[in-house]
Amino acid sequence: MPSHSPLTPLICLCFKISEAEVQTAIRSGARSLKAIKKKTGAGDGCTACRPLLEECLIRVRQEEKEAAQPPLR
Repeated sequence: MPSHSPLTPLICLCFKISEAEVQTAIRSGARSLKAIKKKTGAGDGCTACRPLLEECLIRVRQEEKEAAQPPLR
């Protein structure tokens, strides 16, 4: 079972998957809900966390996009 820090909120209560675990999965290549589910198990129970998974996916991808842009001069 995955471990989580009390400082990192759980996204998936069914399988006790934290937001940090989902972010790590996204940063390591999970680019869809299906891929997140495969890597972490999140979203494979009651499915109530799927909107949170989508939000996390969008947020992390936006952060990556912004980090990849060259700095303005």
